[in-house]
Amino acid sequence: MYQEIQPTPSTYPKVRWWKQSQFDEFVLSPEGTVAKLGSVPYLETEDGEAVSNKSLKVICQTLCGAWTKLANHGKAPQTWWTLSASGSELFTLLMEAAHPLFKLAEDSWKLKTLTTYPYPSWCATHLNDNCQLLPKGKKAVKEEDDENTVPTGGNLKRKGSNSHPKGFGKCFKGV
Repeated sequence: MYQEIQPTPSTYPKVRWWKQSQFDEFVLSPEGTVAKLGSVPYLETEDGEAVSNKSLKVICQTLCGAWTKLANHGKAPQTWWTLSASGSELFTLLMEAAHPLFKLAEDSWKLKTLTTYPYPSWCATHLNDNCQLLPKGKKAVKEEDDENTVPTGGNLKRKGSNSHPKGFGKCFKGV
């Protein structure tokens, strides 16, 4: 039986961020604050190069397809952090098979990080309240709380509106 050998820092020495802590430290360093990185700076090829916007678009399409597959298998969560272990395993296998660059990280941190930004929007658009796919052409209508949803303070700026990296594909803003 064929068993795939997992990539390691020694087999891919040009990959800089195997651990999320390595990337976080870099971003906070003087070098990291002025570095010209890609649209999604923690994603890198096996040569340590930034992932192109064209590749990000393809990754986004794969993400959406993988989320649809999760929903078809009854494993799509309402929030990404509540994904079951079996759903996480299926999702990771699908994404790593399509985009091996996600194997170039400890504990799939790059894939997990990338997924957390667009999933709520995809979920709100494609799933009903029971996490089942909506029929094609139907839009999700989420019920609002009974409370006034308009902020009453002087600062009407939405919290977290700039909380995701620039340059994502169709599922993401900017690519």
